[in-house]
Amino acid sequence: MLPPDGSLEIRCPRCGGRAAFDEPFRFVSARAAAGLPVDEVKRWGGWYVREKYPSLVRWKAPRGPQQYLTTGCDRSSGGYRMWHRGVVRCRACHLVAVHVLRWPGDAYFQWNVRGTRLWALDANHARVLLHYIQSALRDPARYPGYQRSLRKLPAAILAARSRDVVARKIRASLQAAGESAELPA
Repeated sequence: MLPPDGSLEIRCPRCGGRAAFDEPFRFVSARAAAGLPVDEVKRWGGWYVREKYPSLVRWKAPRGPQQYLTTGCDRSSGGYRMWHRGVVRCRACHLVAVHVLRWPGDAYFQWNVRGTRLWALDANHARVLLHYIQSALRDPARYPGYQRSLRKLPAAILAARSRDVVARKIRASLQAAGESAELPA
């Protein structure tokens, strides 16, 4: 699950401010690559790869015959490991640099609740967590795109005795980031 714009919100490694972590490449199909200039895409098996930050990170195909995408947490060999090495863009100090993601430690929105770390991918995810945890019904289906993560929340976070503490922490983080606690319509 990734935010709609495809970037995560992390703490800037230089100033600690709110920054975006972005995958440095866009993987597209042959159909999508057809409209792009030939010098902007590289072929990698069945994929076409577009470099988003060519001055910072150049595409180098992974070793081996396998041409598949893995996630940052998948440490298997072969393929391209997404959400591992990308580009950080800071809103505060304007840093734009290569960054190796250490998730969830890098998450901008994260909270420690009774020894359990709760984190959000971005501000919208934090709002979804806030509303879900406060809800009496707690139906993950009411939050399209977030159902899987909501079903995996630890019991310590969902316990009645934690509800107010979690809600207060999330609300304070959103307010400190200049974000509304209300879900967009």
